[in-house]
Amino acid sequence: MLRGAAGTAPRRNKVAGRRPGTSPVRGALALVLGCALAGPAFAQPEEPGPRPFAFTGRFHWDAAVYRRRENGDALETPTLLRRARLGVRGAAKRFSWLFVVDADADRGGPARAVAIEDAAVFYSPSDRVRLGVGRMKIPVTFEESASSNDIPLIERALPVDAFTDGMLGPRVTNAQLWIYGRNHLVEAAVHLAREAGGAPGAGGAGGKAVGVTGRAVFAPVLTGTSAVHLGGWADRAGGPVGEARWGYGSELDVADVPVLRGVRPDRRLQELVHGGLEAAWLDGPLWAQAEVMGGRFRHSDGSAHSAGGWYAQVGYVAGGARRYDMREGTWSPAAVVDAATAGGAGAVEVALRYSTVDFGKPVNPTVARPAGDTGHAGRQSNVTAGVNWYLTGRSRLMFNAIHVDLDGAFGHRRGLGPADGVAVSTAGPITGAFVIYGMRWQYNW
Repeated sequence: MLRGAAGTAPRRNKVAGRRPGTSPVRGALALVLGCALAGPAFAQPEEPGPRPFAFTGRFHWDAAVYRRRENGDALETPTLLRRARLGVRGAAKRFSWLFVVDADADRGGPARAVAIEDAAVFYSPSDRVRLGVGRMKIPVTFEESASSNDIPLIERALPVDAFTDGMLGPRVTNAQLWIYGRNHLVEAAVHLAREAGGAPGAGGAGGKAVGVTGRAVFAPVLTGTSAVHLGGWADRAGGPVGEARWGYGSELDVADVPVLRGVRPDRRLQELVHGGLEAAWLDGPLWAQAEVMGGRFRHSDGSAHSAGGWYAQVGYVAGGARRYDMREGTWSPAAVVDAATAGGAGAVEVALRYSTVDFGKPVNPTVARPAGDTGHAGRQSNVTAGVNWYLTGRSRLMFNAIHVDLDGAFGHRRGLGPADGVAVSTAGPITGAFVIYGMRWQYNW
């Protein structure tokens, strides 16, 4: 998967197989143990109105099964603590606050450093206006606006990861404004851009670039069991930015398959622009959502490189239903009619998704050097089928099967020596398909 653009360190260095600045394993284990003890002890029943103090947290434990062709077609069965978060939130009069720390483990390496995930303070001068400042998500895409606890498949769609999740943050230091209406939402943020290139001055930016983001949502149909969602968003980050890239991903972070990504441009970028359109539909147990999005890099010499992608997914929930949250402009936690903890069967959700990204054609298909020296070229399409078993509204088992199809893809192929797209590489574009099977156990409070 891709990691990119200006201001905060990437969540994981995919090439090296571990996140920069990793701490000893005991740091993450301490957080996991703390979550395990704090969850049952401090999880509180949901009550109307804000509480002055409450614990929050989540576990996401992933596993995958696939065959690694470059390793003699050997069967791989990796596991990954994808998320282990523990946090506190509170409210007093018109002020509220949130602080969350996170740790997960990298494949085949030590646990990553325990890091601050969210740290923000909010003020609501009225019921229709909210202000916030700190480290938090910027307002991009329908699926990114949903919590990872509530997305219908294990990972977000391929273009969401390529053009927003890694490129823009989406968690960065920012100041944000929310304007709420009965059936509309407007969000805006001024944020520090994110940098992919490591230390400032090392062939990259010498400071932090600033970006501006806006998102608008309208729900022409909105009832307790149905909704129609229409929306759009845009983000512009000014330069100079020394290094940024998009990339490919398998839609399953635990799978150490040949993920490709664009090589960093060797020219200074003056502007990064991204945007997209959103649509979603809910009618009782049935739901659907789709988004189209893309981005553009503009170089200091005036040249530019653009790319785009889209996804569509549908689903059905038996024994429960998805819900729509107008204040977030996305899905809220699924409702479960008969929880397994109360002697019921829980709820079962089935989902199907098609996603694709297109980074364009290379100038010379026989040379591993894509158009404009951006390191971006080729296409990828994924088809993902999923089944989720909700034991309760806070715990579920997820099963995904993902068919990945690469078509003339340039980029870095992890674990196979020099990166495609650089002078020392003899590799050409990669075309091929493979299947990954994934599972997640999730618990949140």
